[in-house]
Amino acid sequence: MSKRQNSKYKLDRRERDAVLGLGWIVTLHQNPSITRRAELALRHTRIAADLGASSTAQQWIVDAYVLVFAALLVTGGVLGDRRGRRSAFLLGLALFAAGSLVCALAPSTGVLIAGRVLQGLGSPILLPASLALVTMANPEPAARARAIGLWSIGSGLGLTLG
Repeated sequence: MSKRQNSKYKLDRRERDAVLGLGWIVTLHQNPSITRRAELALRHTRIAADLGASSTAQQWIVDAYVLVFAALLVTGGVLGDRRGRRSAFLLGLALFAAGSLVCALAPSTGVLIAGRVLQGLGSPILLPASLALVTMANPEPAARARAIGLWSIGSGLGLTLG
């Protein structure tokens, strides 16, 4: 990107810190591609018992999210490129939050699986957009490298901490 193109994305320190903070929140707490899978694996037997899920339904509870996420990850990145990073980030966040709410209030396995699919729709939009926003907020190469490093550390901690 040339200097002229970077100038339209110039953020002041407060805005850059807000973007980085939001990136950390996403990677540590909402990094859906890693955290939700690990978290669900830990709580899987309790959820299955509470909802009376069959073994087939239990498998769909786990895999519905992963299947949709994997199928749409590249598409989510393209959506952010074409429609704007911020818009894509907010859309992904809204879809994932709605899916989480559906999961939290699910009275049956079918509703829980539908919530997991909705989470799987939001995650592949949210994840690439969050990285794009972090890199956009740091146009200088050294600052960008640090920001991407912090984003990566957050992803690793999200996996570790669940």
